[in-house]
Amino acid sequence: MWNIGNAVRRAKPGPDREARWNFRLCLICFFVGLAAGTVAGNWMYGRNWLPFSPEGPNSRTIGLEEGWISWGVGESAWRQMPGNGEKFFYLLRRRLGEGMLGWILGLTVCAVPAFCVLALYGGFSMGWVITMCTLENGMFGLPVFLLSCFPQFLFYIPVWSLLAWWGLSGNRRLRVLPTFLAAGFLGLGAAAEAFWNPFFLKIL
Repeated sequence: MWNIGNAVRRAKPGPDREARWNFRLCLICFFVGLAAGTVAGNWMYGRNWLPFSPEGPNSRTIGLEEGWISWGVGESAWRQMPGNGEKFFYLLRRRLGEGMLGWILGLTVCAVPAFCVLALYGGFSMGWVITMCTLENGMFGLPVFLLSCFPQFLFYIPVWSLLAWWGLSGNRRLRVLPTFLAAGFLGLGAAAEAFWNPFFLKIL
């Protein structure tokens, strides 16, 4: 009887098992978005039909705004400018705002579908940008993409992985110290993006 009870308890899905399944679902959404972004980038590039250009008016390189397509490929003149306080505080507000949005979503009952949508969008954007880099730079496309996001992704990826794990675990509670540490990492990422990343963009 004791063995049967243990077997039933092991078979019953618990919070950890539910979190693992949610995390896998989120990863599936990310790779689906990655594939869709790759296909869409190739399709639009092959037909020479792009709704924007890194050098066109929609790239918005004037002032403190960067073009959407140039976010990952370093085509924006603003992203290549040397870092200063104005650039840093702009990026800091933006990254902290995005992180706060992810943190708030993780505390709601819609955390799982919300993070799946974010994973789908992030995968699509990454697939699109990597495709553009590859079509423009050939076999050096992936190194170009990685350099354009270096070193800030070393700070952003752990934070967003942590936020996603909190949201997908289903354990909706406030974590004060880890939250402040995550905010600190986002601040370091903003500093890296503002002051260090332009050096790597010039290499490209």
